[in-house]
Parts: sequence; structure tokens; C-alpha cells
Amino acid sequence: MVGNLNPAIFSPDWFRRNIELSIDDGSDAEVQIIHPEIADFMLCDLRFTVERNRITVRSLVHDIELLVALALQMFGGVLGHTPIWAFGVNFERHIDFLSFEKRNALGRMLCPLEPWGAWAKDFPHADPRLNGGMSSITMKKVISSDPEILELFTIQPSNQKEFADTGVFFQINNHFSLGENHKGDADARSHMLDYMRTNVPHYLKTFEGIIDHFMAWGKINE
Repeated sequence: MVGNLNPAIFSPDWFRRNIELSIDDGSDAEVQIIHPEIADFMLCDLRFTVERNRITVRSLVHDIELLVALALQMFGGVLGHTPIWAFGVNFERHIDFLSFEKRNALGRMLCPLEPWGAWAKDFPHADPRLNGGMSSITMKKVISSDPEILELFTIQPSNQKEFADTGVFFQINNHFSLGENHKGDADARSHMLDYMRTNVPHYLKTFEGIIDHFMAWGKINE
């Protein structure tokens, strides 16, 4: 969520006092820092990072429905008067494409060398460490201009050690922004939160559908 926030108020204790955490098993939180400029801590397998202009909640364990429910509790209730005007619902995944050749073929399909002319003539190399080509590609799908609603899908070589030379990283950012003219508009804020809640199934289906498309292309079976 993007808005005007006070990181100093956020802590594991604050969340336990103000937000219903059905997953709370009473285990100790892991606090990195609580400061007027940034708060960063782990609670119940949820990573909270709060800055002056945004709060990010991540999890490698819990599903997106839980994260969205927490955001709605915070900004639809407890922090109902805190200015917020944008959100992003993001997914990411690393997929093993089983061989360097298969991953390289995906990169060549998405970013062919021919348009680069002579500069790219020596890109191909059998050694993955010396092979040139796609480093990152992001595609944007615009759904609305007011409010600003769009999807950004990124594909990169994976940086995970277990997928060295064969892994592909997929990420989507489902972005919604009210814009400068609606920052104090309560109705627009309510619409934004409703939109986030109702579109979670769509977000997940879209992400998985794009990954399935590329896995089918590469004949990859998990």
C-alpha cells in the first residue's frame, strides 16, 4: 500500500493489539528495526516493511488472500483515516527450465538478437557465464487510466543457486493508483480497497496462466 505512513507506530506488538491474526501461534517476532523512517520485522511468517510512503507485506508461506485481508483490516478499519492512494498485489516464482539451452531459447524468443545488429553478433556462447542476451524484460498491460490500473509482467534469469543456468524468474505487479486528484477522496479510497479484495482471484489466475503458457512452450512439467 502506498500512502502517508508513520513507521514508528508499527511493531509486532501493535499488530497483535490491533489486527486479528488468526495464524498467530504466539511465537517470538524477529525485529530488524523500528525507527521513524523505517520499520522492518517478521511476525507469524509475514514480513512487514514500513517506510514513510509505503507498507509492504510479504510471505513465502501464506496465501495472497491472507495478506489482502490484513491490508483491508489495517486501512479499511484501524487506519481508516491514514491517507493511501495506491496498491500493488505482486506474485513471483522461480521455475527450473531444466537446461541452459531451454532457458536460452526462451530468452532468444522474447528478445531476439537480430534487431541489435553487429553489437550482438558475439553474444552466443556455450558457456552460460559468457553467453549474452536477455537480462530482463517487462511487459505492460493497461486496463484503465483513471484510476490508473495496469499489470506489469517481468521475466528474468533466476538468481537462485539451485537453478543456476536453468532457472527463470517470473513476477507480476498488479498496480492500482487513484492519482493525485483523489488522495483525499473517501469514496475513491473505498473503491480502491473493494477493487483489491474482489480482484484477488483474477490476479492469481492471470499470473498462473502466463506461467503455464511459457511452461507449455518449453514443455516443462513440474
